[in-house]
Amino acid sequence: MSVISKTPIEKKITVQDSYKTIVKSDKYTTTGESIIIVKDVKLCELTLNSMSTKSVKIKALSDTVVKADYSIDIKYDEIFLGNGASIDLEFVEDGWYVMSSDGLKDS
Repeated sequence: MSVISKTPIEKKITVQDSYKTIVKSDKYTTTGESIIIVKDVKLCELTLNSMSTKSVKIKALSDTVVKADYSIDIKYDEIFLGNGASIDLEFVEDGWYVMSSDGLKDS
């Protein structure tokens, strides 16, 4: 009978298929996915890359700072998503635009 270790192993990984990604690391840059779920990390800095990604939905199950290569809604350099928040972003011509969110505030 083989010995089985029951000690949990902490991994900082990104699980990705061509459209959906689960991010478990403190930094990540988009590569064309349409859905991103951030989890199991204290704080993630997620950078939107308009060269590879034009539309993305983000679900933050960990605190997440969303940065972009162009402005977000013309006036933001970054957006903070608290644990449980979600946002839908589109890149159009000269910037990223929030199409839908569940409670972003000007604060």
